Amino acid sequence: MTDYSILGGLRGDLANGLTYDLSLGYGNNEIDYVISNTMNPSMGPATPTSFRPGVLVNDELQVNLDFTYPVEVGLASPLSVAFGYRDEGYDIKEGEPTSYEIGPFARPDPFGFCQVNDCVPGDPALNAVPVGSNGFPGYSPEFASSRSRDSYSAYIDFEVDVTPEWLVNVAGRFEDYSDFGSVAIWKLASRYSVTDNLNVRGSVGTGFRAPTMGQISTTNVSTRIDPDGFPVAAGIFPADDPVSALFGAQELDSEDSFSYTLRLSATPIDGLTLTLDYYYIELDDRIVLSSAFSIGPDEVAQLEALGVAGANTIAQVQFFTNDVDSETQGIDFVASYAFDSDLGSTTLQAAFNRNQTRIKERGAFINDQTEFNQENATPKWRGNETARHTWNQVDLMARARYYGKYTRAENAALTNVQRFGSETFVDLEATWNINTNYSLTLGGQNIFDSFPDRAQFQCCGRAYDSASIVPWQGAFYYLQARAQF
Repeated sequence: MTDYSILGGLRGDLANGLTYDLSLGYGNNEIDYVISNTMNPSMGPATPTSFRPGVLVNDELQVNLDFTYPVEVGLASPLSVAFGYRDEGYDIKEGEPTSYEIGPFARPDPFGFCQVNDCVPGDPALNAVPVGSNGFPGYSPEFASSRSRDSYSAYIDFEVDVTPEWLVNVAGRFEDYSDFGSVAIWKLASRYSVTDNLNVRGSVGTGFRAPTMGQISTTNVSTRIDPDGFPVAAGIFPADDPVSALFGAQELDSEDSFSYTLRLSATPIDGLTLTLDYYYIELDDRIVLSSAFSIGPDEVAQLEALGVAGANTIAQVQFFTNDVDSETQGIDFVASYAFDSDLGSTTLQAAFNRNQTRIKERGAFINDQTEFNQENATPKWRGNETARHTWNQVDLMARARYYGKYTRAENAALTNVQRFGSETFVDLEATWNINTNYSLTLGGQNIFDSFPDRAQFQCCGRAYDSASIVPWQGAFYYLQARAQF
């Protein structure tokens, strides 16, 4: 993987009080796949054992220009006006030919044995083997593509202190996408200082998220393990691909959201800060990965009639779809306490989150397993407790990360359901600040090498639920040198 970016900007003030902020940024991320210790079975003995299946490239150009102007309306009221431009590109580059080549063994009876002998259905001579580098077939010219889109946006923001205790904020944003049309969203927020040490804040608004270029364009065929433990060739295809259209997929649309929040923040004593947040998010047309659809002989015949290369090697199909309406609500609590002593400065922080997602409505592309996992396969409780201490040129950090219980289904009938227990991971880090420009850091994540529960319904050497957000990779240690100029 190669990733690079560059960002530059200019900000300043004009004589009339107008402030401006101009920025220009470009980023590029490239994934160059390599697979080895495998083969292209259709090539028989002539197959290589390592392949380059293809390259994915995602790049983005952003231009932003913001203005702020204080408007005298009898109150302290800054007015913000902004404009932005974004250009995105997503390329799927063809792999080397041997990674997708259809060799002679891809067809039945490659040696003509049945032409001189009587073969009956089921005879091994009639078998056809898979096409492409096994485990990850390469991107053929049919799957290679290049897409791009532009978007323009503008927003206006009013913020005013109505009284010394009461602040009101109103904002609106308009955005136009070359492939999705335009949308207007809004937000209303307010904060009230009950006392010098107690504040109440709330907000309500709408939101919009266009599908990523990867969700629109990605094609990926790889070997996966089905619920019965057998390896199958499973593919993720764009929603507008003929393979996806065979199962009724439609082009992706945007997600729309409505949300509101309420926050209480307090500083009961010097150094102690407490915040409590409640949030509610309603998502319509949420973008999710569909359940897996099986491809049988009838579907293979239809795909071959459409000219889909390697159709006979694909056993399962998935695609991204706007097939779910959901609501998420939760509570965040954060307590932070900072104090000084003869031994230095110390900050203690504890953060806890309770989060729940519910599927309000689903379409035909989501089965019971997908719905169950959307609602239950993420821990509802999470915590993070951190202690930081600074003494002379040394910074020390200790952290405990807590993940609560969760449940995951491994088949659509919901007969294979596993309940995973809670887990806590401990991290340590020490930094020596050599001077204002240089520092060295030694740290470890999950220093006790803890692991979540082993997955009960996996096979073939897969010990942990890799789809979970709970880390399962074990301990990780690092040494970092930093230079700042």
